[in-house]
Amino acid sequence: MLSRLQQVLDDVKPVVRKIFLDSVNEELNVMMKELMHKASYASMEVNDEYDVVIKRNDGVSLPVEALSIGERNLVSLMLRYAIARVVMGLIPVLILDEPRSTWTRSIGVGLVIGLGALVMVLGLS
Repeated sequence: MLSRLQQVLDDVKPVVRKIFLDSVNEELNVMMKELMHKASYASMEVNDEYDVVIKRNDGVSLPVEALSIGERNLVSLMLRYAIARVVMGLIPVLILDEPRSTWTRSIGVGLVIGLGALVMVLGLS
């Protein structure tokens, strides 16, 4: 009985994984269109190997490492929020546990501005 249950779980994992990744990618692209609309990026996705790939408007795919530090930080926040939305639904509170010792004032200001825009886009205000 236990081996049959294990087999069923093994069979369903790829399906659940695809549904999860599709849902995360959908959330990411909604946020990306709102928050990065002035950039030359068309879409963002987490692929089957869990790599984040950014697609430019001209069709060229870029790894997240090709983005600026500020863009990477925004992608990181969007990814965390997208995963949380898929797992939990509407999230009334977002707690960030990032160490701030290495943040400059401009990074902190950029984060606050980005979070403010995210709150407005998602209608959480």
